[in-house]
Amino acid sequence: MDVRAVLSARASRLGEQGARVAVFHGGDMSAEVAGQVKQAGVEHGYAVSVLSLDTFGSWVTEVRLGAGGGKASAVLLATTVEDFEPDEATAGCLKFLRRRTSAQDAGPSLAGLSFAVFGLGDSNLLAASHRSISWATAKDCNHAAQDLDLWLEQQGGTRFTARGEADDRTGNLAVSPWIDGVWPALAAIGGSR
Repeated sequence: MDVRAVLSARASRLGEQGARVAVFHGGDMSAEVAGQVKQAGVEHGYAVSVLSLDTFGSWVTEVRLGAGGGKASAVLLATTVEDFEPDEATAGCLKFLRRRTSAQDAGPSLAGLSFAVFGLGDSNLLAASHRSISWATAKDCNHAAQDLDLWLEQQGGTRFTARGEADDRTGNLAVSPWIDGVWPALAAIGGSR
């Protein structure tokens, strides 16, 4: 029995039934991780699309979250670069969410969104602001992911697994274990079926 063929057939069947997951990424650091997330999702039988984080706003409209009654699952990979700033694509997504948060009439909420956020940062880049980075951890260099996670929840999304954070300075050791935990957590809530 060819395991890949079985998984591919299962992913195709699930994709037709609606078990789809969108993986959003921002920045060079997260493009590779997005590929790893996609591969793991396919192996778990999901139809996975990889998109840039700056397209998140149009995707929300397309899947009709909130008042439209749509349901969707998404994994968002946010990159924080030097001096706590997000990369360009992550900044586009955060700008979209910030506008919705501060608008009097923000439109439909993100109800129906099941999400997971993973942050990619590099505490070496904190050196521009600090003399020594020996104190720095993944929490210190993942501000974009922290903001993204908070705003998605505040706007009605439901987190299906805890936010993960990795630090390039320490080898991004948190990436693989977090990816391994995403798919069982998504299956436990029923994905986007």
